[in-house]
Amino acid sequence: MTRRFHTAVKISNAICLWLAFCLSPAMAAPTPSFTIHNFMPDFWQFWEAAENQPVERQAELWQSLYVGKHQGVFDDLAGPCKDQYDSEWARTRYFPNLPKIVPAMRDATGDLPEKLNATRARFLGLFPDMN
Repeated sequence: MTRRFHTAVKISNAICLWLAFCLSPAMAAPTPSFTIHNFMPDFWQFWEAAENQPVERQAELWQSLYVGKHQGVFDDLAGPCKDQYDSEWARTRYFPNLPKIVPAMRDATGDLPEKLNATRARFLGLFPDMN
């Protein structure tokens, strides 16, 4: 009986240690240390004002209604995406093509908040220690 008692105590101790490890705060679901920003509402505000405007006016509205609100992001992207920030490129390629791609943009972003939440959960599952 003593041998059984000691075996039971050892098993109980092992279970307690295992539970303590599994339930410790370090093992808890990570709290995201990043934020996802959805800029599409600002884009739609820009597009509502710019849709039927001449290209020059679209460029002004782009700066005031979209880029200006997110200047820090655009500053960070200015180097790696410099071709897309060229004003001539925007006037000759981006603004003239927007009417063609806006319907697909609406379809792609209609449920964007739900997609972003699912993506965040999947990302944190793959990279739980992401800072």
